[in-house]
Amino acid sequence: MEIAGVPVFYIVPILVFGPLLFGILWTFGLKDLIKPPPEDIEARRLRKETEQAARHARKGGKAHFTRGGGPGKGPVPWVVQGVGYALFMALLGLLSAWPPYAAQGPATAMIKLSLSHPGQHKEECRKLTREELAALPPNMRRKTKCSRERWPVTVQLDLDGKTVYSGTAAPRGLSEDGPSSFYEKFVVPAGEHRLVIRMRDGAPDGDFNHVKEQTLTLAPARSLVVGFHQASGGLVIE
Repeated sequence: MEIAGVPVFYIVPILVFGPLLFGILWTFGLKDLIKPPPEDIEARRLRKETEQAARHARKGGKAHFTRGGGPGKGPVPWVVQGVGYALFMALLGLLSAWPPYAAQGPATAMIKLSLSHPGQHKEECRKLTREELAALPPNMRRKTKCSRERWPVTVQLDLDGKTVYSGTAAPRGLSEDGPSSFYEKFVVPAGEHRLVIRMRDGAPDGDFNHVKEQTLTLAPARSLVVGFHQASGGLVIE
């Protein structure tokens, strides 16, 4: 996109950093350079008179050289600082547009596996007997007892009949009662693909109890996300 023949990515940094640069220069001396405060004017006058008196006192003696510069000596330091800020702003504008970066090629698409799901409990909940309830403190007497520990979750992803990913994630948490998480990226050629995602959230020797199959057409530069939504019925491809 261009404005008056100039790419937008060159104009935006100037609009963003230009007022910021002006504010910095104004705060750190530009306002004093344009209109010095009265106390600065008086201080310069007194300094000038002191230097003239010192020169008169040294008149006829050995030449004495003093260092020039220092704060308040002239506008040169502020000009140099302004040029430095301008170059810095131009560098930011250049780096925001160059070198060009693309997450994927023009003829490819991306499949993202972004899934977080808690496995099943390793032990099924059971009802406590009267004797077991009586042996517990009053504040811990619950009719059922459930194990907090969960099974790891295994995920397998097939693309066009070939397994491109197979992994197992342990449950998070000190008690191993949290969800298992997966995050992977796969760059694939654009076009039609057959995607099969399988997940097992129970015992490792069991079958995959969640399966999703779908034939889809991926446009160039498109990103597809594979996840798990319990409310949507399990595995989803969106």
